[in-house]
Amino acid sequence: MGILKYNLSCEKEIDSVCFASSIINLSHFLANTESNVVRTCLIVISENTAKCIKLNNLFNYVVIANSYKIKVKDRVLYRIGVYDDTLKMLSGHIRRAGVIYGTDHGAFYFMYRNKNKIVFEDGAANYSINNKNIIKKIWSYVLGDNPAPYGKGYKVMKLYLTKPNNCKLNENKIDIKLSLEKAMSICSIPMPDMGETKGFGILLTQPLSEDGILSEPEKLSIYREIMLKEGLTYLKPHPRESSDYSDLGEVIPGEIPVELLLLSENRPGKIVTLFSTAADYCSLVDQSIEIKKYGSFGNVKIEKAFYLKT
Repeated sequence: MGILKYNLSCEKEIDSVCFASSIINLSHFLANTESNVVRTCLIVISENTAKCIKLNNLFNYVVIANSYKIKVKDRVLYRIGVYDDTLKMLSGHIRRAGVIYGTDHGAFYFMYRNKNKIVFEDGAANYSINNKNIIKKIWSYVLGDNPAPYGKGYKVMKLYLTKPNNCKLNENKIDIKLSLEKAMSICSIPMPDMGETKGFGILLTQPLSEDGILSEPEKLSIYREIMLKEGLTYLKPHPRESSDYSDLGEVIPGEIPVELLLLSENRPGKIVTLFSTAADYCSLVDQSIEIKKYGSFGNVKIEKAFYLKT
């Protein structure tokens, strides 16, 4: 069974669904969406995210176990109406939903690819060019995945970004202040005591191996070199990462939005990253913080995937 918790507290019928990939992605939705919409929306979150937030702050939610995996055969069987209890429950809500909020990628996308979507920023990929070759796009479509995710694809009514391109009519600006206030109100993880004086640095890593851009050894090698070069003690993984960084330094829980660390008394003075958009959020929260980006770090695979340079 994939469902760990399932709660409905609205008096009306659920009329929308939000698939939130992280605390900050969920906060963007909660802070930038009308309250009456939030009250009748079912929020779908992972076990990891659920452990880090105050669930009683949400009206309607379902928590999916980390161990729950959807295989290719499950997607095929779903198309002919054969599915387990988890997909059956979600399918009913998705079918009745007028709009899907949150992300337009992930394990459950095949269930709502033909629904209208309002997408909220979910990292640097929202600003990269979709460079999948035609074969990968066709294969993605066959599997039910999104061949053009992160707001670039089919039936995206609105795309909420912290740095929208005003040339695109469907793009809207995220109110980062409201998003961070909402994140602070729902986050249940105490801010880590890093035992340093104000001004220490943090490396923000990214899910480059999880997304198939680099191998795990390649990713670890790049981040090890940056940690040594910058003389850093702390690093914070992306929420979707599964890498073991314990040999590189002190690891801050990935589920904690780095932006919230800037609101703590003992906050960092420097953020180092390849090209994480979380670093841009940090500069919006605290303009005095030093941001250092390495771009592709000379890696051809990263350059090709994100059109970045060193």
